[in-house]
Amino acid sequence: MVDFSEVQSPGNMLWSDRLLIAKEITRRKQEIDYEKIAGHNRLLLLGESHFDSQPPAHIAEFADVFNKMGFTHYCIEAPINSQPFLDKLSSNPDIDLSGVTLGPGFNQASYEKAVRALARKGIKIVTVAPDSTKSYTKFEDREAYIKSRVLNLLTDKKNRILVLIGSFHITKHFDRHPVWLGQLAAQEGTSVASAYIIGGHNKANPKIFNVLLEQSICAANLLNTSFMVDMRDVNMWNHDSLEQYQADYLIHLPEK
Repeated sequence: MVDFSEVQSPGNMLWSDRLLIAKEITRRKQEIDYEKIAGHNRLLLLGESHFDSQPPAHIAEFADVFNKMGFTHYCIEAPINSQPFLDKLSSNPDIDLSGVTLGPGFNQASYEKAVRALARKGIKIVTVAPDSTKSYTKFEDREAYIKSRVLNLLTDKKNRILVLIGSFHITKHFDRHPVWLGQLAAQEGTSVASAYIIGGHNKANPKIFNVLLEQSICAANLLNTSFMVDMRDVNMWNHDSLEQYQADYLIHLPEK
């Protein structure tokens, strides 16, 4: 077990702390391998920042891989009122999706790229967020709705589900918020694999969403490298600035 529990918060941490994490990431980094990430699990949660266009584009690039792995459904954090348009993709792959919400972020073109790439492989696209006109007064109710949309698909034993969702949702052990999708699925006995996708920023307009990880990767001189890190025996996720991003694997995308 690698212990980073004493690493300071990003605001006051020393460069030596960043270098400690950088050294461990360098030692552990591997080529991105979704077979290894997913294992035998039928549910794979991929966490993203909604402000980053690269995770959906990355998923599009791996569409053939996901198809060969037997994924039958791709769940997106889009409102259910987008579903009728997505249902037509199988018969009309060139259907106009302009104006159709395909994710919660500002990167609808990138979300659409992933949707079309996976749909062309015969993977069904499923929205898991509530109707955009429906208001949930409690966060728990919204998360329970998302969980029901995802887990209902697993009642058919032939199905294998890929989910792209905000990174907070994928955690399985965040005790202060035990209502996230990953936690709810685990509580119901569902075997879940997860990966948190970071990096891939535009050099001309970088957006840094996790200072501790990004600066450690910079210190390791790996910003321009794609890789994954197995985090299952690393308690770095227990650090205050990282626990909301708990995942089995970390995936880093190179700068664009």
